[in-house]
Amino acid sequence: MTNSDGSVRSISWRDVCPWILLFRVFRLAISIQILFLALLASLATTAGWRLADFVLLSTDSASQPRVEQFLNQVTRWPGQVNGVLTQSETLDTHPLPSQAPGVIFGDASNELNPSGVASVAQMLPEFETEPIHQMITGTPVYALVEPFRRLFWQSVSWDEFFFYVIGGLWTLLVWALIGGAITRIAAVQLGREERVGVRDALLFARSKWASLIGAPLLPLVAIGILSLPLMFAGVVMRVDLGVLLMGILWPLVILIGLVMSLFGIGLIAGWPLMWATISTEGTDSFDAISRSYGYTYQKPVRYAIYALLSTVLGLLGWLVFALFFDTVIGFVDGSVGFGAGGERLESMRLVISSTGEDQSPMMLTWGATLIGLVTSTFQSLLTAYGYGFFWVAAAGIYLLLRLDVDQTEFDDVFMDDDEDMMYGLPTIAQDDAGVPGVTDVDESQSDVERSGE
Repeated sequence: MTNSDGSVRSISWRDVCPWILLFRVFRLAISIQILFLALLASLATTAGWRLADFVLLSTDSASQPRVEQFLNQVTRWPGQVNGVLTQSETLDTHPLPSQAPGVIFGDASNELNPSGVASVAQMLPEFETEPIHQMITGTPVYALVEPFRRLFWQSVSWDEFFFYVIGGLWTLLVWALIGGAITRIAAVQLGREERVGVRDALLFARSKWASLIGAPLLPLVAIGILSLPLMFAGVVMRVDLGVLLMGILWPLVILIGLVMSLFGIGLIAGWPLMWATISTEGTDSFDAISRSYGYTYQKPVRYAIYALLSTVLGLLGWLVFALFFDTVIGFVDGSVGFGAGGERLESMRLVISSTGEDQSPMMLTWGATLIGLVTSTFQSLLTAYGYGFFWVAAAGIYLLLRLDVDQTEFDDVFMDDDEDMMYGLPTIAQDDAGVPGVTDVDESQSDVERSGE
């Protein structure tokens, strides 16, 4: 904005640098409502994968390295770091004390659930050696995309096949609801700078649940249909004449594979944008697919820049969040340890980290277990932050890409009639003395009803 003499009075940084919208993601990601929804979804997802592991996987399949690696990611409770949980280790063979992954006392706090400054120091070598793997496996994308990707592996057994299908569909159902609610909260707050409660966000996501599920599922179905002729080609190639025939038709096979890759890459990169589209526009699966694929392939460089910036900001926020958690645990650990003494803390640590053979008194066992459970629940908020930040950033990136491609302003977010009434400006009315003032919604509605009568 300029004065009459042409001098600059103020600068609208939001118009000059719209990408600064991403700097607001962290504050929203650590809000109570986002953390609650993300923690709820992560618990439900883990419970579903554990049940699928227990019911569907055989011992031989669960013991294979590739399956163990996957189980280590999807069957880990929020806040739990170590331990690969297979069928023989889930649900019924672990007593309650060993299920408490977060331990507040002694060396076990760093051994079982490192957090904060101590964990940052321990995890830095891992980030140096495999940073991409660490970031990908810590997002909902991994739990949803990876099982369906493994369906195309040649050595997948039937129990693995059904395990990946059932677990992947469960993950899709859970995150379609919760992810839709989180992106709805983020789209309204980042775009319109207005607030949506958890209940309203869940109601919106429930009303769009079919579209939220169908958006990523339809490209998967398309990929599956395209794979059918390739499977038939593989059957034909079991005989020598079939190999010769497919050699002639191999360019067509490559073309089908190219189309499948376009669907797959667009799905992996654009899937978070699908739910952000539905939450922002209030549309259906087809519009979400169209926009997400269009924005991904029309602005790939900007999309990559926004994603990289969000990743850096998310990791910096994670360090701050982890430092806060480590400070809290450190104060509690030091103060309680000073009063209880080292010998008592060691006995409690052994109870919490035992595998059930320890014959400690019942009150000590359950008391130490409760301490471990409460601590792990507190520390699991760090995991919830990662999930919440992912979905809030997805909504922010969608708003930026929409501005780049369609020149649509941030505040152009779908609001139904109830939300407009709830978040609009209050009604102006005059009192008995003729002085204007604001009235509650209920009062204004009452006045309208009385005037109508």
